[in-house]
Amino acid sequence: MPNLKLIASTGPRNASIDLQAAAERGIKVVHTGYASPPTVELTWALILASARHITQESAALRAGGWQHTVGEELANKTLGIIGLGNLGAWWRKLPWLSACT
Repeated sequence: MPNLKLIASTGPRNASIDLQAAAERGIKVVHTGYASPPTVELTWALILASARHITQESAALRAGGWQHTVGEELANKTLGIIGLGNLGAWWRKLPWLSACT
C-alpha cells in the first residue's frame, strides 16, 4: 500500500498499529474517539431487542400479523461483564441492571 497516507482507528491506543513504522513512512495515525455511554446504551438496546424478539415481532406486526411472544425476562438473569475498563465501568453504573445478577 505505497499510497497510504492515513490510518484511522476507533481507539487511541490500538496495539496493532506500529506508530513508529507509520511515522517513518509519513503515514498519519488518528483515532475517531469514542464515548462509552452511547456504546453501552446501544449494546443494552440490542440485548433487550434480542431477549424480547423485537425485530421478529415488529416484522410480524408490519406484515399484518399478531404478536407471538413477549420474549425472555431479564430479571434474575446473569449478565457477565468482562473487564472494568472504559466500557465495563459504565455497565456497573446502569440502574436498570440492578434486577440482573
